[in-house]
Amino acid sequence: MTQAAHIIRFAARPDSAEELVAVFARALPHILEDTTTVSWSVGRSENEPTTFVLTHAFESEAARSAHFDGPAATLIMTEGRPLFASEPTIEDLSVIAGGTTDG
Repeated sequence: MTQAAHIIRFAARPDSAEELVAVFARALPHILEDTTTVSWSVGRSENEPTTFVLTHAFESEAARSAHFDGPAATLIMTEGRPLFASEPTIEDLSVIAGGTTDG
């Protein structure tokens, strides 16, 4: 079972939301290469289209800590920073329950 995760909330400048979507898309190949990633997704608020929530689950706390030095996080924080309306908020989580389905 996954041991560690985080949720990151991003607020894009109104004129930059679509550019931020493209940054997240460019980060995905790096995530798919990361063997410590259990799951990763980015959602866009249906009520506020400039708000995005990234969820990322890892095999361990060590993997979560190391992730911020990796290529996906670097890409998002470097290319995305000029597009942010404010600094992203990061909430670390200890996973207490979870599962997957076939379909």
